[in-house]
Amino acid sequence: MPAIAERILGRALQLAIAGTRGGPMRLRILTLLGARPVNTNQIAAALSIDYKTAEYHLRVLERSGLVASAGSKYADAFQLAPLLKQNRMALDRLIELGKPI
Repeated sequence: MPAIAERILGRALQLAIAGTRGGPMRLRILTLLGARPVNTNQIAAALSIDYKTAEYHLRVLERSGLVASAGSKYADAFQLAPLLKQNRMALDRLIELGKPI
């Protein structure tokens, strides 16, 4: 991966996860999305959180460019963004440090 893309990804991960109160939950969501695409309801059920909480964290991750959605508004399936998929090692390092789920 080119150095510029790696820096952008690192910065996005830092802003969305490191140093934020919602960071641990967002890391858990990214871990879940690393396995397969899922919708908001599935995320809420899998992590035992309220639907609105899952929806909020997904919006933050989407605005940060870390997840992408596809589908109709109600049944959006979320997955890791292409840049994060290409550099999965950055996410794996965060998961190892945070020990989510």
